[in-house]
Amino acid sequence: METEKAQRQISVIDPISPAVDRVRSLLFAPFSVGAWLVFGFAAWLAVLGRQEISSGVAFLAGKARRSGSMGDAARETQQWLVDTSTAVFTWIALGGVAFVFFGLLGLWLSSRGRFIFLDCVVRKRSRLGSAWREFATQANSMFLFRLCLGGLGSAVFIPPLIVMVIQTYRLLEARQYQVDRLLIMVACVAVCALLLAGILLIGKLTNDLVAPIMYRRRIKALAAWAQVATLSTQSIGPIIRYAVFQVCLQMVAGTIGIVAVLATCGVAAIPYLGTLILLPVIVFDRAYSLYFLGQYGEEFRLLD
Repeated sequence: METEKAQRQISVIDPISPAVDRVRSLLFAPFSVGAWLVFGFAAWLAVLGRQEISSGVAFLAGKARRSGSMGDAARETQQWLVDTSTAVFTWIALGGVAFVFFGLLGLWLSSRGRFIFLDCVVRKRSRLGSAWREFATQANSMFLFRLCLGGLGSAVFIPPLIVMVIQTYRLLEARQYQVDRLLIMVACVAVCALLLAGILLIGKLTNDLVAPIMYRRRIKALAAWAQVATLSTQSIGPIIRYAVFQVCLQMVAGTIGIVAVLATCGVAAIPYLGTLILLPVIVFDRAYSLYFLGQYGEEFRLLD
């Protein structure tokens, strides 16, 4: 009976209004260029990597819309891959090494940035240096958890991806469609999509629900995840509704990002500058998750 009551009280709609008010009070009441730049830097650290990927996708989407010739580009890419396969795979290997190094660095910095930005939203003021030191234990725990999650995801994600790449290369080399290879590729795509969806969901819940619990109680990632798991088992309905609603919110945010890139002629795709332009959207996303979590009780409430 208590679980059903809790599920009725926890809403995915109610946090929208206070989250909008939080954006207004944090960024516009009063408006300060200095505060905007500092909050923007904290937000950029928090979304480091994710912002660059989304901005790049938005930039390519805008470029594809202007070119209007995707078919020719696909055929040219196919021929180029067949003709330069050895060089391509060599550069892919070298790029992979660089990707791992900078990926680890970005993962560590963004783990620190998440707590710095969270502190900015909660306290309505910037404490970059002190927050960096104060939440070092929680940030390092977050980094290790995300690293393990990425390693586990890679262990199960890379094999079907490799199979898909090999089958794609053989199709391009044969220059004709083969039903059996196409079916293998479709199966690999489906498996990769399911795995990616699961990893993204865990990552989203880690940022939205686990990090605030770590912040409030000064505990590590696994301990905070245990509390989120307890909440989920007690009332799974709100968590499911939250995940579904977040898909809608992220689609809206992605659309805003694409419009911003097109409207600014690509300026919004530049790291940090894009974060400054989209800062209200990023602050809203952070505040919304905090207000949602706060519905579970006083012990989970960070915002008034």
